Amino acid sequence: MDVETGGQRIEPLRRFTERATGLALAACEFYWRCVVRAFSGKFGLAAGMTGAVSTFGLLIVAFANPGASVERLLTMSVPAIFFVSVFLTTVLISLVLAPVQLHLEEVQKRKAVEELRKPRFRVALPPGGLINLSTKGATTETMGGERQTVTTGWVSDVLCLVCENTGETAIRSVRARIMAVRKFEDDGAAAPLAITEPIELTWKKDDLKAAFSRDLAANEKCRVWLGGVRSQGQFWVYRDVSDLPIEYQQVFGRAGEYHILLQFDADDAPPLQTVLRVLASEGEKPKVSGIHRGKAEVELLAQASPTVDWPVPVMLSVQVVHDGQQA
Repeated sequence: MDVETGGQRIEPLRRFTERATGLALAACEFYWRCVVRAFSGKFGLAAGMTGAVSTFGLLIVAFANPGASVERLLTMSVPAIFFVSVFLTTVLISLVLAPVQLHLEEVQKRKAVEELRKPRFRVALPPGGLINLSTKGATTETMGGERQTVTTGWVSDVLCLVCENTGETAIRSVRARIMAVRKFEDDGAAAPLAITEPIELTWKKDDLKAAFSRDLAANEKCRVWLGGVRSQGQFWVYRDVSDLPIEYQQVFGRAGEYHILLQFDADDAPPLQTVLRVLASEGEKPKVSGIHRGKAEVELLAQASPTVDWPVPVMLSVQVVHDGQQA
């Protein structure tokens, strides 16, 4: 019992001793760095300044031809006193300033590391522009190990964006939203669509009702689905129409030019806003047989965090996709 009691008393003392020793070693290391910083380069500085003083003294001796005592004073005593004074003064000043300088440097390094590790987005158009999606089908495997996939359902000419986590840590609960839309008429006049509450976009091509958020690991990419172009150029948001409010069930609209403001945000990352220009139109009709498909020109007009200037001038284009081919 006494041994156990003694051990319990010794354990806090041991932890205190270890902590005190660690703090003392850290303090010694810090002040040693201060001393090294204080003396670094000071000898050369003092020697250089003393050399200038010695040269000035030699010029006086050469032209004034003073006595031996004055010559010795100007060429030996004064430079020596000047060297010691400058050296000690600069070292003492550096000793006073070194702790503050080292602290500021450590703060800047810590901020730089935190900035590198901060989660951040990058959004881009996919290669090729519009995508043809397979939505239904089945895959069978033969006895020899070969696999064959038969597609029974698809959606043609779907527009998506690729969101990438360019940071070093994961981003939780990334969401993509349509914040505003402007439609351009044939005469160039722009009219905003009546969007009050943002329209959330899905991260899964086959889940149009629930997949509205996504975790992104470091360097991970994922597609978010924006809309599809029909044969006569109608451009509709990629959502289950029955899951949208009645006033949003015809967003975006018939063939024409649209400017779309999108926002990507998450729990632990600043928001990123992107502006797209989409020009949807009727595709070329097949001459003999085939699918009559629509076409679209897609342009990334602006991208900034946390917000972009809205509306964005057309001249600020960054990336262009024409008829499904990236320029």
